Amino acid sequence: MEQYDNKRIVYAASYALLKRFVRKGIISAQTFEKLNIVMAECQVCDVIISHHCEKDEKN
Repeated sequence: MEQYDNKRIVYAASYALLKRFVRKGIISAQTFEKLNIVMAECQVCDVIISHHCEKDEKN
């Protein structure tokens, strides 16, 4: 359960940072949406299960 809580905190902080980037005009709302979807998918990554995140990190 602790690992799940840590992931939720990291996700919330990342979401807040992206929202700040949108407000400052650093990224577009469309980019925010795309990044948010990717973060949400990676939020549920399980190290035991092969997931596309690990493939992307190795390249």
